[in-house]
Amino acid sequence: MINWYSGLILMGLLLSIPLFFIKHRYQKQHQIIFIILFVVTLVEIYGTYTMNRSINNTLAYNLVFVYLETYLIFWLFNVIFNSKKAKNLLKIGAIVFTIWGLVNTFFIQDFLTFHTNSYTLGSFIIISSSIYYFVSIFLDEAKNEKQLIVNPLFWIVTFIFFFYSATFLYFLSYKLVLNMDRTLARTLVHLNQVLAVILYIAMGTAFYLPFFSQKSEQKKLNR
Repeated sequence: MINWYSGLILMGLLLSIPLFFIKHRYQKQHQIIFIILFVVTLVEIYGTYTMNRSINNTLAYNLVFVYLETYLIFWLFNVIFNSKKAKNLLKIGAIVFTIWGLVNTFFIQDFLTFHTNSYTLGSFIIISSSIYYFVSIFLDEAKNEKQLIVNPLFWIVTFIFFFYSATFLYFLSYKLVLNMDRTLARTLVHLNQVLAVILYIAMGTAFYLPFFSQKSEQKKLNR
C-alpha cells in the first residue's frame, strides 16, 4: 500500500530512471543514489503496509534506515571526495559506526527496538562529511558560483545535510520529547517526513541540472 509519503519517494525513484539512458559525468554517483532511492522506497512501502496491519516493522527500519542507508551514503561521500585523507577518515568513521552498531545491538538496544543510538552516530558522521564537502568546494577557487548552482552533488549534499541535521536532533532528544508531549513528537515525525520527501525528490532530479545549464548556454550562443 502506498500513501502520500511513500508515493512521493517512489516518484523520486521513477524520476531518476531516465538518467540511465542519458550520458552524463555523474554516472557512479547516480547509480548509488538510485540504490538509495530503491531500498528506501521498498522499506517505506513495506512500512506503510505493516503499520496499517499493526505489524512490528522495527527490524526492517533498523536494517535499512539505520544501517544500510547510512552505509550507502558513506559510499556516496567516498565517491564524491577527492582527498585521500577525507576518504580514510570516512572509512574510520564507517568502522567506528559498525563496531558501535554491534555493541548497541548485543548489549544496549535489540533489533526490536529502534536503534536511536546507532542512528545518531551515523547522522553525526554524515553531517561531518557534509560540512567537509561544503568547506572543500568553497575553498576551491576553480568552482565559480554559476558552476555551483548547476552542480547536482552540491544540492544533494545540501539536502542530506538538512535532513540528517534535523533527524540527528530529533532522535537525540526522542525520549525526552516523547515523555513531554506526544503531540509534539507526532508533529516532529511529520516534519521529518516532509524533509525526507524533499531529500529523495532532490536525489531523483538533481542530476538533470547540468542539462538545463547546457540548454541555456546554447540559447545564448544562438542569439
